[in-house]
Amino acid sequence: LRFQLEKSQVELTQIDLENNRSVANYAMDVLLGLPDNTLLKVDSVGHTAGNVTPLQQWVEEALQHREDLATYKYQHQLSDVNIKNIKADKLPTLGAGFSTYYLNPTKQFFPPANSFLVPMTLGLNLSWNISSLYTTKHKLSEAEIQQREVQVAESAASDQIRVDVSKNYHAYLDALQKINVLETAVSQATENDRIMELKYRNQLATTTDRIDAETMLYQSLINLGLAKAGAATDYYQLLRATGTLGNMQN
Repeated sequence: LRFQLEKSQVELTQIDLENNRSVANYAMDVLLGLPDNTLLKVDSVGHTAGNVTPLQQWVEEALQHREDLATYKYQHQLSDVNIKNIKADKLPTLGAGFSTYYLNPTKQFFPPANSFLVPMTLGLNLSWNISSLYTTKHKLSEAEIQQREVQVAESAASDQIRVDVSKNYHAYLDALQKINVLETAVSQATENDRIMELKYRNQLATTTDRIDAETMLYQSLINLGLAKAGAATDYYQLLRATGTLGNMQN
């Protein structure tokens, strides 16, 4: 009866694991921009808690690659151009003109000699729209306010990106640390199972003890597998937070 109960518990655990795998697989498909029915294979990212890139480097990557932050760069450029154009409206306009034509000084239709005159006119025109001195001031004030709004929005977005990267970074570190602990647990459970098997063969342990040892080993392996899958997910979440997830797909 104890064996049947343990078997039922294992089967329930397998059902839960398969359901969690399907949900996680679908979430990763959406995250990576893949077709919804793409089956992903969980693989180790090859990191340990001791060799992960420092947080500051991840933050710098995010500030460089996040597209939502890059849009503010173009908004800054547009606001600068707008302010320059508004300031230019306050300045006077200088125009230049040049004209020339042929003139026949005689009354004959066909002059007896090449006696045409070529008068030339050169002129400069300076104009200044006085009303722009009043209207431009208001436009310039609005443009400068918009420019400051862009700066504030960019600063807020930058701060939020730093928070997102830090949150995902520490979640990934925690996942790696859990893997280290669970790997030790698997090693201990494996050794315990080996010892219990020897005791059982020598009739020094009961069937219940033997089943408990196997169950402990099985559960530790499950926990380790889940932790590795979670670490992989946390890693891709960190890549997304830095705006470099697309580089993994190319």
